[in-house]
Amino acid sequence: MAEWKAAKAVPTVRGKAQPPEGGAGSERRMGAPGLYCARVSIGRVNMVPRVECPPSIVGNAELRPLSPSPQIMAMPALRQFTVEELAAFPADGNRYELLYGVLLVTPQAGLPHQIIATRLALLLGALIQDEPQVQICAPGAVEIRPHIHLEPDILIGSMPIVPRWDAVQDHWLAVEVSGTGSRVYDRDYKRDGYLSVGVKEVWILDLDLEAVLVSRAGEATDVAHDRTVTWRTPGGREAAIDVKALFRGVPR
Repeated sequence: MAEWKAAKAVPTVRGKAQPPEGGAGSERRMGAPGLYCARVSIGRVNMVPRVECPPSIVGNAELRPLSPSPQIMAMPALRQFTVEELAAFPADGNRYELLYGVLLVTPQAGLPHQIIATRLALLLGALIQDEPQVQICAPGAVEIRPHIHLEPDILIGSMPIVPRWDAVQDHWLAVEVSGTGSRVYDRDYKRDGYLSVGVKEVWILDLDLEAVLVSRAGEATDVAHDRTVTWRTPGGREAAIDVKALFRGVPR
C-alpha cells in the first residue's frame, strides 16, 4: 500500500518511488534514474492545511471536516505501462524497462560498465560455444507480455524458434553491471524481478565492491565473490571465472 505523507503528499513504493513531474499523463522524467509509475490503491492522508496534490493525482477531493482521527480515502490507481507502449519510447540514451507495469528508467551505461560487461560476455560465450541451442546476448531482454520487459547487460537463454524476446525459453543467467546510476534498481527491484519470472541465476557485478553478487532461486541472494565465481553451463560444463581480472585496469 502506498502511503501519502503530510505536507508533500509524496507516495512511496518500498521507500523508493516518487510521482513524476509534469502535466497530466506525464508519468516519467528524463535524464535521471527513477521509478516513475506505481500502482496505488488506498492511501492515507493526514489532515494538514494547504496540502498540494501532485499533477498525476486527482486534486480537490472532498473530505469530511478536520477531526482528531486521520481520514481514509480511496486514491485512483496510476496507470501501468505495457511492452507495446515501451517500444514507442524515444531513443534518448536512457534505458526504459518494465517490472509488472512499473517503469524503470536508468541512464546510459558508462565506459567502465561497458568494459566489464564485454569482458564477461566474451568469457561466457567461450564456455557455451559447443552448446548450439544456448545463446548469449549482450545486452538481452527478459520479456513477458504485457507488463514485463527487463534488459540485463548479459542474458544466456535457450535459442527461440521465433525472433522475439518473449519467445526465449530457459533463462539460465542474467547479468547486471551495477554502478551509481543503476545500483538501487539492480539490487532492490530487478534481481528479485528476474528470479520471480524464472531466471535461474542472477549476477550483479558491483563496480565499487569489485565483486560478483550471485543470487539463485530458492537460495541466499547477493552472495559475494571477489576472487573467483563459478558457473555451470546448461550442458553441464563448469568453469571458474577470475573476478579480479574482470575489474583489473578499468578506468575510474
